[in-house]
Amino acid sequence: MRDSCSGILLSSRAVLALGGAVLLQLCLPGCDSHSNVVSPEKNADALAASPSPAAVSFREPSPLEKDLFSALDLTTPSLAPVRDAVGRGDYDSATKAFAGYLRQRTNVTWTVKPAAKTRPDLKVANDAVAGTLQGGNVQLSHTFPDGKVDWFCDPTGTSPENPKNNEWQWQLNRMMFWDALGDAYAVTKDEKYARTFADHLRSWTAQCPVPDVIQVQAGSAWRPIEAGLRMANAWPAAYQRFLQSPSVTDADLVTYAHSVLDHGRYLRKFAAKEDGNHLTMGMSGLYSAGAFFPEFKESADWRKFAVDTLARDAAVQFLPDGGQFELTPGYHNVALDNFLKIAEVAKMTGRADDIPPVYWAMAEKAYDYNLALMTPDRLLPCFNDSWPLSAGYIYSRASALFPDRKDFQWALTNGDQGAPPAFTSKFLDWTGYAIMRSGWERNANYLVFDIGPAGHGHIHQDKLGVVLWAWGRRLLMDVGGGSYEKSKWRAWSISTAAQNCVLIDGLSQNIAEEWKPGGHSKDARYVSQQPIDAGWISTPEYDYAKGTYDGEFTDPPDKNAIFFYPRKSKGKIATQIREVFFLKPDIYVIRDTAVPNDDQPHTAQARWHLASVKTAFDAATGAVVTQDPGKANLAVIPLLRNGLEVRTASAQEEPEILGWDVRKDQTPARISATTILQTRQATGRQEFLTLLLPIKPGAENPVERISETAPFEIRLKDGRRFQVIAETGSPLKVVAF
Repeated sequence: MRDSCSGILLSSRAVLALGGAVLLQLCLPGCDSHSNVVSPEKNADALAASPSPAAVSFREPSPLEKDLFSALDLTTPSLAPVRDAVGRGDYDSATKAFAGYLRQRTNVTWTVKPAAKTRPDLKVANDAVAGTLQGGNVQLSHTFPDGKVDWFCDPTGTSPENPKNNEWQWQLNRMMFWDALGDAYAVTKDEKYARTFADHLRSWTAQCPVPDVIQVQAGSAWRPIEAGLRMANAWPAAYQRFLQSPSVTDADLVTYAHSVLDHGRYLRKFAAKEDGNHLTMGMSGLYSAGAFFPEFKESADWRKFAVDTLARDAAVQFLPDGGQFELTPGYHNVALDNFLKIAEVAKMTGRADDIPPVYWAMAEKAYDYNLALMTPDRLLPCFNDSWPLSAGYIYSRASALFPDRKDFQWALTNGDQGAPPAFTSKFLDWTGYAIMRSGWERNANYLVFDIGPAGHGHIHQDKLGVVLWAWGRRLLMDVGGGSYEKSKWRAWSISTAAQNCVLIDGLSQNIAEEWKPGGHSKDARYVSQQPIDAGWISTPEYDYAKGTYDGEFTDPPDKNAIFFYPRKSKGKIATQIREVFFLKPDIYVIRDTAVPNDDQPHTAQARWHLASVKTAFDAATGAVVTQDPGKANLAVIPLLRNGLEVRTASAQEEPEILGWDVRKDQTPARISATTILQTRQATGRQEFLTLLLPIKPGAENPVERISETAPFEIRLKDGRRFQVIAETGSPLKVVAF
């Protein structure tokens, strides 16, 4: 067979070698397509400008190559070598040209620079090289033989101490350990880190092809949340670190780019079906994919869709008081961070104009919300499924975005710069948190009273609960919810049995978390539809708030339960009312009223959970006082003592769990604490009246005398006197005299 341009006679075998079963015509520049004659001068020029025969590889493109190269905007001048190679069917050269372009491109900037130095976590990096990985935030490591990762492995559920936790496998697929690998490589240039990254990339893309339907089930590698987090965080950061490594081949870069294409298309199609913080992570990842690979023809659409979706959702997720509708401070900031991740990527890649004003207005109000909730030790309270978040983490970004906000600067620097907020106490009237504080000092007294709805997600059965910091120390605590595992600890810690609330007949509140994407935001049980009336009063002398629970009840989980939901309702057994009065700077009084819906006897039990195991109990008065030397302490004193039984429990598992702090994604997962149980039985209306007295470090119980009848007069050892007036039908009052 003769090539019509060169006049070279080719064998059938040579034709197959060059193009498989497809006959390809080689036409060098200078060739007359209607003639076999080429001038010597033109032929010499053509041979000099054309690939050598050994470099030319004509074959059918793989599905990956066909998909990738057709998705690229090959009209981009800098991609001309790729376009030319694809045009002549030389896909090996196209791969080489595209990989070379990626290694040299300067049109995309990113927060992580390929050669930037950092402080690597060498333990995590070396563990990853050895095949020992942790499933994200779940505190469990697993070693894969020979370092060969099974991306669907789930080592949880092997024992009661290692309960089933779907998050382990899900979060494994977030590749959080790639950060450590990349940082270690940036400092050491040891190729073992790059080889591990490349091995992970190859095995993950081979094991986890993109699905054509949304996946949110256990065992999936493609929940939109994981897909979004990969694109916004670990993947582009690792790519930047390993871009120039000789261990990362041209084929690896093409594989990476094609997976970004898969991620972008998947997120564009499915991520908007999610809501809450999951939606923000999906959209953040979608925008990041479109910004990191602007070479794709679809990238501009991805970016616009992500920005517009969250712009519309801002007023749904973030309520008028600034709080995110899951009522979980941790996820409030996850959602906020992902909104702002889009804004930061836009600015970084020269697209600051992509971001509408609604992003900035929402963000500033969300940071105001954080500030109102901030505890004396500069954290956020762990309501619902939250975890400790520091002001330094939160306000490093806030201060950069809003440099004129002196209160943000004050929070960031722990008061060294800027100015504290103009307010102290505050009621957040859509999320329902009444914050009563003595000041902004680190040794301030601080209480939060939860009057709001359950929240859009991550629900705990804790309405009317309170938490308290005594002279800056967390003492009356939210037990937390633990990790998202199927265990007795998780079931107990999200029930009312583990909250600073009142139980009726041992029953838990029962706001059933029937997950309905998009549905909870319009349901007042979960998300406020209007401002909450708490009777809020705040003056320089005192604060007051009132809340009501009139919902359903259910049995609490027993000791063998491994999950709280779903629960069979016991109906609306009683209406509960709680009032909190704060006589500044250090006297809190709480009145609880339970009104049953029948004329039968009921057992009411007020529970108080203390972050201490050292307590003293006065049987004569029912008072419980923490006894931690050199630290702030707290006195919990019942004022209505007739018919009241008081006891304490610490580190108890039988016959029920009591006296534990169950922590989310921390080691150890739980620590001993103390539960106070105040119990009485009666027919009809029942009341508890409890005095909470913060005690300064080194001081003793400040109470000198408490009268035995109402109105209760309390005399303190420092000479102060006050009266607690709790008349039926009238608001609770505390009057100093």
